[in-house]
Amino acid sequence: AFGPFKALQPVEVPLWLALSLRRRNRCEVQPPAWLNADTLADALEEDRNANEFHSLPFYYYEMAMLLLRDAREDVPRSERVRCLVEDP
Repeated sequence: AFGPFKALQPVEVPLWLALSLRRRNRCEVQPPAWLNADTLADALEEDRNANEFHSLPFYYYEMAMLLLRDAREDVPRSERVRCLVEDP
């Protein structure tokens, strides 16, 4: 169970709940730190040069696409982030 929620109080919830609330304009989503254009570009470059992928979450693509679809307004430089995720 989640809640009760208080106005203007940040709270950590599962992604599915955050996106559901966002679609109904009941909250703002604070994107994860890695979903930042500069951080993402650095992580993708690092992974490109490494033998293993490890600097991004395992499901980074799926999480990024969900956030960009349902909470685009909450992701800074969302178009740049989308380009980086779709065409690393």
